[in-house]
Amino acid sequence: MDKEIRKIIEDMDFLKGIYRELITILPSFNITDKKVLPYGLKPHTRSVSWLVEQVITQQTKYRKRRLGLDDVKFDMPATCLHDCEIKVGKEIYYINVKIHNIDKRENKNDIAAVEKLYMQYSSNPSYNLIYACFGIAFKGINISFDADYLCLFSPQFLPIYVNPRNDKIQAYYHHKPIYRTRNQFFKRTSERVNKYSIKIRSLRMEEILNKIFNEDILNGIDRIPDNSVDLVLSDPPYCLGKDYGNNSDKRKPKDYLEWSKKWIDAVIPKIKNTGSFYIFLTWQYSPEIFSYMKSKLIMINEIIWDRRVPSMGGSTRKFSSVHDNIGFFVKSRKYYFDLDSVRIPYDPETKKARTRSIFAGKKWLEVGYNPKDLWSVSRIHAQDPEREDHPTQKPLKIVERIIKASCPEKGVVLDPFMGSGTTAAACAMLNRDYIGFEINEQYCRIIQERLEKLGKDTPLFSLENEPEEKDNEKIEEVLTLKFGDN
Repeated sequence: MDKEIRKIIEDMDFLKGIYRELITILPSFNITDKKVLPYGLKPHTRSVSWLVEQVITQQTKYRKRRLGLDDVKFDMPATCLHDCEIKVGKEIYYINVKIHNIDKRENKNDIAAVEKLYMQYSSNPSYNLIYACFGIAFKGINISFDADYLCLFSPQFLPIYVNPRNDKIQAYYHHKPIYRTRNQFFKRTSERVNKYSIKIRSLRMEEILNKIFNEDILNGIDRIPDNSVDLVLSDPPYCLGKDYGNNSDKRKPKDYLEWSKKWIDAVIPKIKNTGSFYIFLTWQYSPEIFSYMKSKLIMINEIIWDRRVPSMGGSTRKFSSVHDNIGFFVKSRKYYFDLDSVRIPYDPETKKARTRSIFAGKKWLEVGYNPKDLWSVSRIHAQDPEREDHPTQKPLKIVERIIKASCPEKGVVLDPFMGSGTTAAACAMLNRDYIGFEINEQYCRIIQERLEKLGKDTPLFSLENEPEEKDNEKIEEVLTLKFGDN
C-alpha cells in the first residue's frame, strides 16, 4: 500500500480512538445543559445538529488533557472545510464533524463543495481533511451517542459523485473506501468537475456582495462577473518580508513582479468601463508595476502617502523612507470621480483672508479644496483605537477618501487583499457594497468581529445558503429559550 495512503489510514484510526474515548466520557447529554458547551453557544446556531457538532468540538478541547491532545481549535470561519484542528506534537489534524440520526434512513449526504475541496488540496499539500461522523439518537431533549456507528473517512477515498445542481460531492457516511493517492484523487475529481461543468463559475452578483472569501484571489476571481466592479482597492504584500501568517510576502523580487502581473491581469476585466483601480505599493517596486499597469490602463495619479513617521533614529546610509505610493488607474476617460465628496474645508482664517471681491461666490471657497496628490495621514499606531492585529493596516481615513471619490453610492468595491477589513468597514459605513478575498483565516475572524461592532449582520464567508433543518422543531424552541441569553 502506498505510504501516503497508509498515513491517512493511520491518522483516521488514531482519531477514531480519541472520539471513542470522548463518547465514553460523554455518552449522552441534555441539550438544555449549558455545561456541555463550556465555551458558549456559537452565534447563528439554527439546528440541533449544529449544536451537537459544537458539543463534540468543544468537549474535545475541554477534555484535551484526558484525551492526550496538546491543543484543539474550533472557532473556524464558515468557509473552512474543517470544524476544528487537533494538535498532537507536530501533527495537526483537520476535522469536519458530521451527525447522523440513527433513527432515520441513511441517504447520500453533502460532503463538500468540490471546488473548495479541490483548491484546498491543490494549494496546501499538508492539508488532509478527515470527516468524523457520529450516530446520535434523540430521546426528548436528551441526545445519546451510538458508539457502533462512529466512522471516520477521508474525502480522498470517497466514491466521488458530484451533484450537478449544487456542486456538492455527495456520498454515504458509511461507504467502502476507494484508496487513492492525492494525485489520483485530483485526476478523478477533475474528471467529475469537467463532466458536470462545475469549474469555478461566475455567481450572480447578489450571491457574492458583502462577502469575504477565505481564499487566494487567483483561485476565486472567476466568481466575479466581468465589468461588474466600480472600484478595485488593493493593498497587496509589498515584498518586504512582513509576517502575514504565511509566505505571501516572502517571494523573490522576480517572482513577486510576475505574481503581481498575474493578479492584476485577473482583476482588470472585472472593472466597469467607468471604474477605477487603486493600488498601494512601496517605492522599491512601484516603478515596474506602474509601468506594467500603464500598458493596460490609463494612469491618472501617483499619490504619495506621507505616513507621518516621527523623526527618531532611522538609517545613516540613506534618507529614511516615510511614504507609500498609491497608483490611481482607470479603464477609460469616462471614469467616475466625485471630487466634492472629498474636498477639505478651509479653516476660518483662510476663508477670512479671501474675502476680496474676486473670490465672492467661488464654490471651492465654500466646499473646500482638492486634497492634491500628497496625503499626510498618520499611520496606525499600536495604541490607536482603530488598530487591529495586522502589521500593515491602512488608516480608515485614506480608504474612505478613495471610496468616496471613485465609487458611487451603492457601487461595488473589490478588495483582493482584505487584510484587517478596513475596506469592508469603510464600505459598510459609506453605503457601498464590497467583495473581498483574504487567505489568512485569523484575519477573516478579525474582519468579522470588526463588522459585528458596526452592527452588520451580513453573513460573511458564506458561498452557499446554509441549509435550514426542519427536524426537531420543538427541541429547537427549547434551545432558543435556554441559550437565547448567550
